[in-house]
Amino acid sequence: MTKAFFTALLSCILLSSSVADNRLSIHPELIALDTPDGQSILSHSHNKHFWQLMLFYTTQQNLGYCGVASSVMVLNASRLSPPETEAITPFRIFDQDNFFNKDVLKVIHPSHVKSNGMSLSQLAQAINTFGPATEIIYAADLNLDQMRQRVISALDADNQWIIGNFHRKYIHEVGNGHFSPIAAYDQVSDRFLILDVARYKYPPVWVKTADLYRAMTLSADGKVVRQRGFVIVRISPQFYK
Repeated sequence: MTKAFFTALLSCILLSSSVADNRLSIHPELIALDTPDGQSILSHSHNKHFWQLMLFYTTQQNLGYCGVASSVMVLNASRLSPPETEAITPFRIFDQDNFFNKDVLKVIHPSHVKSNGMSLSQLAQAINTFGPATEIIYAADLNLDQMRQRVISALDADNQWIIGNFHRKYIHEVGNGHFSPIAAYDQVSDRFLILDVARYKYPPVWVKTADLYRAMTLSADGKVVRQRGFVIVRISPQFYK
């Protein structure tokens, strides 16, 4: 893939510059994907699932739907069979409306998510209803090296996807708790790529591993918490038959 083609392809997938101009400014500690440095890092990173996720890059419908949008991206990228949606029949795709099927509604209701968001446990339970197995990893149970290796292992696997839950403050962004898929890792810069589903707010960014670890282990006031971390989504080969 030539550099020119690579850049053009990313430009087609990422938001237009007119929309990007309304985003919040990027802190110097972050590297935006839609920059020469960001694209250079991607070219030599662990990025097995990056393009599959990018094909289904989704903007969360409201401020509470970051977990929903992240789940929809992963479910679509993993090639599971989506539910039927009358408006687009005979075609199918997971979206932030049909995500709330009757089984997910037993876990959590969209009105609650819109107002309060989701916990790691609720996110995992909701994804389970579609067939995948999920594993919740609380970052506070790991040290920095363990966290790094667990995420890299999932990124390198053929049948695993990863959704992170972190506090924006510690990755130098404005906001509080947030979900987004983690799409790649670069060993040289020791950074993970976050595909932020609040696309109206921030572009995809490369985050230092140490910052992401703090964002998964600390609350707004700096106290250690055991509520953030990541969900590993495993897809059984039987779903691809």
